[in-house]
Amino acid sequence: MKNKNGINEIQYKVLRSEQLKLLYDAMPLSVSAAIINASILVAIQWSVIEHSILIGWLAVVYIVTALRIVKTLFYRKALSSDVEIDVEHWLKFYYISIGVSGIMWGATGFLLFPPDDIAHQVFLLLVLAGMCAGAVTTLSSIMSLYLLFVIPCLLPTVIQFILLQTGMSYAMGFMVALFVLLASQGARKISRNLVDNIASRLRIAENEKELAKSEAKLSHLLTSSPVVIYTAAVTKHYPVTYISKNVKELFGYDPDDFLNDPDFWSKRIHPDDVQRVFSELDNLFEEGTHAHEYRFRISDGSWRWVHDELNLLRDTDGKPYEIVGYWADINDRKAVEEQLISAKDEAESASRAKSEFLSRMSHELRTPLNAILGFSQLLELDELTDEQLDQVKEIDKAGKHLLELINEVLDLAKIDAGKLELNMESLLLKDVLNECVSIVKPLLEQKELDLFNNIEGKDDCYIHADETRIKQVILNILSNAIKYNKRQGNITLSSDNNVSSRIRILISDTGQGLTTEQQKGLFQPFERLGEENTEIEGTGIGLVISKRLTELMDGEIGFESTSGEGTTFWIEFNTADQASDIIADKKVEEMSRVGAGSEEAVNEFSVLYIEDNPANLRLVEEIFKKTPSVTMHSAHTPELGLSLATTHHPDLILLDINLPGMNGYEVLKCLKQDPTTSNTPVIAISANAMPQDVEKGMDAGFDDYLTKPINVGKFKSAVNRVLRVE
Repeated sequence: MKNKNGINEIQYKVLRSEQLKLLYDAMPLSVSAAIINASILVAIQWSVIEHSILIGWLAVVYIVTALRIVKTLFYRKALSSDVEIDVEHWLKFYYISIGVSGIMWGATGFLLFPPDDIAHQVFLLLVLAGMCAGAVTTLSSIMSLYLLFVIPCLLPTVIQFILLQTGMSYAMGFMVALFVLLASQGARKISRNLVDNIASRLRIAENEKELAKSEAKLSHLLTSSPVVIYTAAVTKHYPVTYISKNVKELFGYDPDDFLNDPDFWSKRIHPDDVQRVFSELDNLFEEGTHAHEYRFRISDGSWRWVHDELNLLRDTDGKPYEIVGYWADINDRKAVEEQLISAKDEAESASRAKSEFLSRMSHELRTPLNAILGFSQLLELDELTDEQLDQVKEIDKAGKHLLELINEVLDLAKIDAGKLELNMESLLLKDVLNECVSIVKPLLEQKELDLFNNIEGKDDCYIHADETRIKQVILNILSNAIKYNKRQGNITLSSDNNVSSRIRILISDTGQGLTTEQQKGLFQPFERLGEENTEIEGTGIGLVISKRLTELMDGEIGFESTSGEGTTFWIEFNTADQASDIIADKKVEEMSRVGAGSEEAVNEFSVLYIEDNPANLRLVEEIFKKTPSVTMHSAHTPELGLSLATTHHPDLILLDINLPGMNGYEVLKCLKQDPTTSNTPVIAISANAMPQDVEKGMDAGFDDYLTKPINVGKFKSAVNRVLRVE
């Protein structure tokens, strides 16, 4: 903390020590003046005042003066020792001695001069005024000391003049008071100047000390830094004007090597890199900063890769005047990068070779297996003896086992490649689309959109895909068609069989369409295409996920768009064989029963599950299949979940905590703030299973908090309790 002089506590102690030193340095002058003036006064009054009074007064002056001299000698001895001086102790003595001196000199008017003799009083006044004037020099380093001497010294004289009650005495009293005032102001100014000078000197010394520390620290940082700091002139070949000393340690050169030769740096750039380095420096003058990497020859003649990062300094007129930058040795990093690139190339080559080998072997093995299994089945239809029939069955069994082995090897190859595990099956396209349309229907009504389903004659069309994933893709495209459509616009579903074994689904909207620039970034992660600051919600990753999922299911995704007219997205999948339609039909029937509920059920309930993990959605769907009275709706994004919650009014909401874009607590807050969902019970289902996580969830307002992996029994109990199902 700083005082009124702008110095800290430590500096204040030094200030007081400096003031004390000034006082004791002035002590010889002070005591000399006191002895001389006292001796002159006694000599003048020797024939007028009783000798005993004069001798007694003079003795007191000599004793006080002697004490001050002795104390000064002790102070100087203490000052020359290594022991820290107690400044306040020495100042205390000085205050006492000065106070006694002031009183002693003030008493002379009563002791040595007749009070009714104006001439003697004027003479006394001159002596005392001289003493006070001299005290300005010796005592003004501390203003309170000066006042402690002047006031008791001159106040009795003023009183003497007032007691005389004459015009002259009143005038003299006024002059004395005026003298005290003027002398005090002068002493105050001198004191302030002395204090300010000392304080300024202390501040300068402190700043110099801090500057020295900073310079030492900077020097240490520069010499111990793993990079070389430099400055360069903005002229041809960019000669170095300063370079840190650690260049010797890192590159083997002395700093003077760079400073004495303007071309020293440029001549040591690898010949293959020179043209690139200097051509790239044009970016520095355009952008103000630039970084590049090149090979540099060090003192032993070897080449090292360096990272060179530069910043351009400009004057107030914008004219470049200097370059500041640093060099970092990245030779080891480059070596690792080259090894990684080589290893990556080798790994990719090995992976391609393995994939090609597996693909070729699969083809080569399946071709003879097709004949083996085909003809073995034909042989089973012929009239064979029991022994022959058993032999054919063994052939068929061994062939199927070999086929299964081939499939497992191919599956292992997919896992090694990091491919997502999908549950691919035959799905009735009509049912998949109808379910997706049913989910987004409230959103269509909310925005007053019309949906035209022009997929005709496809009632028996099956596609080969993962059910949960394909719904996710279609729902994402439909949701975008709704969000980015104009109010009272329309959406059209259509299909196209461009290849006999594939079907293309088209989803067209009448929205604002996409510009050429927007189309370039459509499938880039987190790209909102300029809609970041609009009321349209989204994360910008839905289409990226849809593209990757579609490709993983051996499908394709694309679009056509005209700015101002609308956009058409299309997804293309393989059609499925009729032989597997029965499985799909059964599954569709089961889902229909779950959706419609049992006719015998007393109560029917609607449950909304907001979850981005398809496996978790599939698990809960399977659980609710055992409960016909429950209709389950699902949403894979928080935004879609909130929309479905406000439009479908479910009896219960199941909510994941770790959702993309908006976490479960934020979704719960939105639900509680919306009057249409504020009373809807919400159960959290989360992998955050620590006790504090459960406590936090219950405190947030969840009706229950279930942890993953889901315990089916506890899950059913929690749902029944919230829905009040007996």
